[in-house]
Amino acid sequence: MSQNLSLEQTKTALCKNKWLIKRYEQNDKIIPVQGEYKGLKMVFNSDGTIYTVLASQDEANSAKNLGKWSITNSKIILDISNNGTKTIYNYKLEDFGGLKLYLSQDDASNASTIVYEQSGLNKNEIENNNPFLQDNQLTPETATKVNEILKEYESAKKSLNTEEIKQKSIKQLNELVKEAEGNIKYWSKNTKQKIVQASVIQTNKGVKIETVISEEDEPLTTYTYEFNPKDIDEMEIKELPDESPVGHLSFSLINDCSFNTSYDKKAGLKKSYKDLANLNYLKVDEESINKIKELFEELKMAYEIEDEKNALTELTDLIEYRKFWFSVDGNSKTYSFNRVDVSNCNLRISYNLESITTDKDAKQDYITEIPLEEIKEMRLEKSKSKPNCIMLEASGSGFTTYYLKGDTYVPANSVSQIPLLTYPFS
Repeated sequence: MSQNLSLEQTKTALCKNKWLIKRYEQNDKIIPVQGEYKGLKMVFNSDGTIYTVLASQDEANSAKNLGKWSITNSKIILDISNNGTKTIYNYKLEDFGGLKLYLSQDDASNASTIVYEQSGLNKNEIENNNPFLQDNQLTPETATKVNEILKEYESAKKSLNTEEIKQKSIKQLNELVKEAEGNIKYWSKNTKQKIVQASVIQTNKGVKIETVISEEDEPLTTYTYEFNPKDIDEMEIKELPDESPVGHLSFSLINDCSFNTSYDKKAGLKKSYKDLANLNYLKVDEESINKIKELFEELKMAYEIEDEKNALTELTDLIEYRKFWFSVDGNSKTYSFNRVDVSNCNLRISYNLESITTDKDAKQDYITEIPLEEIKEMRLEKSKSKPNCIMLEASGSGFTTYYLKGDTYVPANSVSQIPLLTYPFS
């Protein structure tokens, strides 16, 4: 158990959160989750029932297939399918940049340890076990807690041991993509492009892939894809004609978390958020693409581990899947938060905003970027919101924001303020 937690407190922690499988650990090695178990979540209920949800499944339907669980001071007993087949695990619950649950089979000394991390709150338990609510109102202590997290983040970041892995992997990726410079990419016999420049660099968001392309009768076009490698879902090699010396690797990302741009003198600069990114590589070296994919897997693991140690990650469970009402300047706004991403000293919040004014009603999906350095003020809002919320005030021209147009998030007007912590209606 976590230090200073009683058995009852451990049960409460297990039931309060959903648990996402993150990795396996065996003989001091970290093994990524593959196949259908990637994205699996486990949910404990205080009535002794348990269910698991695969990434491809709808949770509402999966929740009907309840198993059973029980716990002692050192062991947890799971009967996932409720068929009498019980598996006994030794368990450890640690709180370091968010709760981690470690499970190892009681009767298998050389088996892998399964590592889960808290991933959103169990809505069945939240109302009864939320230390940040008093009579369904936000406590002043929460504001102090958030402020401490933000202040301590920079010092905590310096102690991370993944920076060397990131720098080494990105340097090798940069060298590999540059091999494609000066070569022709054939989309078809009648469509071809020349790779003028290519690079992979490290940024505050994670990594940025940049490619300058030359095409007949067209101005030079620069494409960039900037994302956190931990959000990589799949990597797919796109099929191109055999005579193309340049290959195409496509990244499918979790949600719309890749910041993409394109620029040429004719069309100007275009910015968007999407769920995909692209990379060009030289096909002549058959090992090149395997090495590129391997390096991105290493980066994914490094950023995931760094994310576990990131103090800002504690905020995500307090923000995601919250809904509240806010009134300002005669405008009634209902925010529904869907996802919060953390990269270095930046938060990126995805949400739906329903606005009601005397003139019109509107409902729109948005992404807002919140660099910590651009926060002018953080205050506890009591008078104009239901429930109470912590409001962030932006300095300068406001927080950069994008709205969903079709399947792409494109630039919108900046916002001068945005809530940070919200809680469900009573």
